[in-house]
Amino acid sequence: MASGPTIPPQAYTREMLSTAFNWLQTQPESVKRLATTPDALVGLYMRAQRYGHSSLETEAPVSSQAFMSDLKNLAEGLKQFEEPQPQKRTSVTSSPVNSAPTTHHEVPLSGLNQRTWAMIHEVKNELNLSSDADAINMMIALAYKSLKNLLA
Repeated sequence: MASGPTIPPQAYTREMLSTAFNWLQTQPESVKRLATTPDALVGLYMRAQRYGHSSLETEAPVSSQAFMSDLKNLAEGLKQFEEPQPQKRTSVTSSPVNSAPTTHHEVPLSGLNQRTWAMIHEVKNELNLSSDADAINMMIALAYKSLKNLLA
């Protein structure tokens, strides 16, 4: 009994073996590699007769290979998000509520304590924001709005 991708033949005659051998001569190299024994050869031949030539294809079609290649590339790209990267400075945009021109300043955030970072991360996660800078900008805008009444 042959193992692998072939159907093991029940019994076969010399004539069937000869027909299978002639059939094998017209097959691609990938099919020829599978026919290592007479049982395997007849099994391949019977499988092709029953299920068609496409049942013998051992290699994935080109579109499947391209898809698998794309998946590997995406997996490698996602690895950059798995490794935590130290965040030393975040660019914070200060945009007052009034219609004054927007100015950009880079503010060092190394002086923030753990409690402040915990609040920033909580706001970022709960509101599904893409970065710490977005959370900081939102928190500053809301704090400004609240404090503006006290300053007046």
